[in-house]
Amino acid sequence: EQLASETPKVYLPDLASSLNNLGVNYNDQKDYGKALEAGCRALAIYEKLSVENPKTYRSKVVSVLFDLGFRANKLKEYTQSSEYYQQAANIYEQLSSENPKAYLSDLASSLNNLGANYSEQRDYAKAVEYYSRALAIREQLAKGNPSSVYQFALIRSLNRLGGSYNAQGNYAKAAEYHRQALAICEQLAEQDPERYLGYLSIALQSLASNYKELKDYGEAESLLLRSLEVNKRLAQDKNESNTISLQHYSYRVSTQRLGSCTRH
Repeated sequence: EQLASETPKVYLPDLASSLNNLGVNYNDQKDYGKALEAGCRALAIYEKLSVENPKTYRSKVVSVLFDLGFRANKLKEYTQSSEYYQQAANIYEQLSSENPKAYLSDLASSLNNLGANYSEQRDYAKAVEYYSRALAIREQLAKGNPSSVYQFALIRSLNRLGGSYNAQGNYAKAAEYHRQALAICEQLAEQDPERYLGYLSIALQSLASNYKELKDYGEAESLLLRSLEVNKRLAQDKNESNTISLQHYSYRVSTQRLGSCTRH
């Protein structure tokens, strides 16, 4: 810090880097208040450096903004978090227009996190707006590169949208997104069962929940049975007999509830 005050051109970047690393260290310890404080100090320096040399420091600015959004979110400071994520999204939008391959994914993440902030504040209409923008980008990325990384990001966006519509009581719309997520989960689970079978089970249960709300108990039960089979397979693969017992219990409770609803 002393060196940076004496010779800023030489040492300011190092000071910013040290403060940023300090913030990451506090973040890893889940001390989000101190992490936020250190990150803010790093941001102020990177913003100053970016004015003089945007090509070198704009990416540093946006990276710190993204981290600050996360830390403010953890402190439940959602308005502040959204401001950081919005600033990050604005810069990522500029960067991605110059270099889409490098920055489009980051832009989608910023928009997705903005959606999550609004969702936590129960502003589901705003959440849907940002989740939809993130989804459009992730669909574009997945189309250009059908690797599991982009496909899985697509699942996350679809599930977020499904959850937001679910929270608004629009179960038909929620089911539409959960069906799309399920279709991708099925493909990924076929390619890599060890990594994706668990996600397939969750996707089946999410869609079953939508059908239950829509009073389509037959379809809900069918999906729950499929989820049970997936969990049996997972338990068998891992040799965890306790998981089977728990899933049998979970399924029994679910079908009892469905049966109870059917009788009414």
